[in-house]
Amino acid sequence: MYEVSHIYNGEMGFQPLVHTFCAFASRRCYDQVFLSCGYGQNSITIIGSDPGVCAAFNGGTHTAFEDMALFRAVPGSTVIDISDGNQLISALIQTGGKKGVTYIRTPRKSTAKLYGDYSHMPVGKGILLRNGKDAAVFACGIMVSEAMKAAEQLEREGIFVSVIDMFTVKPLDEECLLRHAKAAGLVVTAENHNKIGGLYSAVTEVLAEKLPVPVEYVAAEDCFGEVGPQEYLQEKFGLNSNEIVKKVKRGLLFKIPNNPYQQKYPISG
Repeated sequence: MYEVSHIYNGEMGFQPLVHTFCAFASRRCYDQVFLSCGYGQNSITIIGSDPGVCAAFNGGTHTAFEDMALFRAVPGSTVIDISDGNQLISALIQTGGKKGVTYIRTPRKSTAKLYGDYSHMPVGKGILLRNGKDAAVFACGIMVSEAMKAAEQLEREGIFVSVIDMFTVKPLDEECLLRHAKAAGLVVTAENHNKIGGLYSAVTEVLAEKLPVPVEYVAAEDCFGEVGPQEYLQEKFGLNSNEIVKKVKRGLLFKIPNNPYQQKYPISG
C-alpha cells in the first residue's frame, strides 16, 4: 500500500505526491489518508486517474463515482477535477507544497483542449468560459467540454447559457456561484461523478442557504459503474451534452422570474 511510506515522508517534512487510479486512491486507502494525513495534519497531494466513466474497459470495480464525495468529507481538504492537460499543470504547480490533503482527479487519455499553454487557473476560483442570460451551467472535469457543446447547441435554439469551469469542487468559489446564479436564475451542474457528494451537492449546499433558485443536475445516479467504451458509458449514464441540453430546457420550465431572494442577497460583480 503506497500510503504508508508517503505518509511517513509527510511526517518527515517532505511533501508527498502520489498517483494511482481514482478507485484505489480513494476507497482503498481512505482510512489512513483521513486519519494519518487529515487528522494528523500531514500534507499530501493525491492524483487519481481515470475518474468515473473514464475507467472504461477497466470496468465497474475501477469506476470511481464516489471519490470526490469521500475527499470532500476530509476536513480542510482541497478537491480538484481536471478538464484538460494545461489545467493539470497549473493545478500541480499551485498545490505543490500546499498544506493539508489535496485530491486531484484527472483523465489519462483525454485530448480536450480548453486552455492555452502556460495558462494560470487559480485553484479555488471558477472560470467563466461562456456568458449567457438564461442559465448558468457549472461543470467540472470531462463535463466541461460537454457543457461547451451543449451551450453551442442551445444557442442555435435561441437559449443562451453561461458555462463555468468549477474545477475546484472544494473549496467552492461561492462568490462566482452566487453571482452567476443570481444573474441567470437557473443553475445546472454537470459532473462525471455520483450526484451524491460531488459538485451538485457542493452547489446545492450553498444555494439552499444563500440563494434559492431552481437547480438541475447531470451526474451518475445512485449506482455502480460498468465496463465499456467511454462514449458508450457517457451515453449509458447520461453524462453528455445532450443530457445537459435536456436539463437546461427542463430547468427553464421551473425558472422563477423576479425571484425575491435574488434581491435579498445582492452579489457584487
